[in-house]
Amino acid sequence: MKAPAPARVLQPVSTRLPWLLTVSLLGAGCTDRALEEEARGVPADPGPGPPEDTPDPEDPLRNAVLEPTTALQQSGLAGSIVAATPGVRVLVDGHPAAGVTVGFESQDDYGGAVSVTRAQTDADGVATAQTWELGPYHATYVVVASLPGTDVEPVEFRAATTSAFELVLHGAEAFDPQSREQLDRAVRRWQGAVVNALPSISGTLDTFATTCERQAPGTEVEHRGVHVFVEAEPLLDAAGRGGPCVLRADGSPAFGRVTLDAGIVAEYTHEGALESLMIHELGHVLGVGTLWPDAGLLRDPASPANPNADPYFAGAQARAEFEAVRADSGYEGVAIPVEDRATLEGSVNSHWRESVIGSETMSTSRVSLALAPPLSSMTIASLADLGFYTVNLLAADPWRLPVASLQEGNTTSSSFGCEPFAIP
Repeated sequence: MKAPAPARVLQPVSTRLPWLLTVSLLGAGCTDRALEEEARGVPADPGPGPPEDTPDPEDPLRNAVLEPTTALQQSGLAGSIVAATPGVRVLVDGHPAAGVTVGFESQDDYGGAVSVTRAQTDADGVATAQTWELGPYHATYVVVASLPGTDVEPVEFRAATTSAFELVLHGAEAFDPQSREQLDRAVRRWQGAVVNALPSISGTLDTFATTCERQAPGTEVEHRGVHVFVEAEPLLDAAGRGGPCVLRADGSPAFGRVTLDAGIVAEYTHEGALESLMIHELGHVLGVGTLWPDAGLLRDPASPANPNADPYFAGAQARAEFEAVRADSGYEGVAIPVEDRATLEGSVNSHWRESVIGSETMSTSRVSLALAPPLSSMTIASLADLGFYTVNLLAADPWRLPVASLQEGNTTSSSFGCEPFAIP
């Protein structure tokens, strides 16, 4: 083998850097330029690395795949626990892999949740999310199973809520996109709570709109739910108004109207409170407070001629839900109290009594713009008491009465200020 040539020391090549020497190691395979750059402190070129998509030969999951062990498409009521919990099997080179961490992530905006977000595979390579609870909205819920920190293809599970209740807004297109999103969520909330179709009704939309003191094109419509005309107008004495304006022969609403105070729409949207306000007004459209007298469910109503009235709601199904929380509060009344304070103009006889019920979707209380009041099982059950709705109590929010010591004078300075529309 030929011996490498000896190093050859050259004279300085720069008068500005007299100390810099260029060394030629021609026989050793180094260039003068390389050593010059090294002397200047320039890092050596490491050369081309491996392609980015080249799997790490030491990665035990480099050949892993995720295989679903439960159905990818399911259905259930809003607020229910899905029958088959999302689960996957981890296979490496075709064999089950035990002790692998699998992530389960809920990826919807409607309150769906899994009880386990990280799980280890068992001896069969299987991991599950244990339980998957759907949120209270009528929507499609999504859970994604993945191997965190890897490029393994994830598995997506979907569950659609079941509801035959049709609730449609006319006029929502006039609102900005952020406001429309919150209006849509309010619609989905009630579709999660009411699940049946109503008797069919048909006609021209403009005819129904005229009855509701609104304008609409003369298109033919046929539906088995409730259609609502919504608009924003200046209101001097309320944040919103809502109520039914066309009833079917069985007394169920076919069309309704909601007016939101144009002066507060932007503020409520920014604070995320427009959804809560719209849920409240749609509650009146569906019959909460507005259809109680016709159904014989409002007893001892307050009026100027009856100043000592103690109005209450007489529906048995709502009463059962009220009883379930009454004992823990210390409240001694046995009926569901309805608002009786004349100072809350527009709220008397049509809302739950705030001094007892506290903050609830269909009371008048608004604790803050950012804190949504709960939609209770009592309110949802009150719709069933009207006689034409099938309801889903699983879509209710957790709720309880304030303790008795807080019930007197628990009013707030901020309220819906809602005055339901009178039925034409």
